[in-house]
Amino acid sequence: MAESLWLLVVFGGPVIMGLFFFYALMRRRKRTERAERPQGEQVTKEMYRKDATEGDRTKPPEY
Repeated sequence: MAESLWLLVVFGGPVIMGLFFFYALMRRRKRTERAERPQGEQVTKEMYRKDATEGDRTKPPEY
């Protein structure tokens, strides 16, 4: 009986911890995407507008 309990602790513990970390990572990623997506789209549109109205099109952009 003690051997099977020890086997469960040694192999089950890391599996449960891995599943927990995977779940937490997926939840965090979804929150981040939802929070950053509208802001990122707005910044991208502003950059395209700025690029369309400014600058000389005959020479390559300077970074």
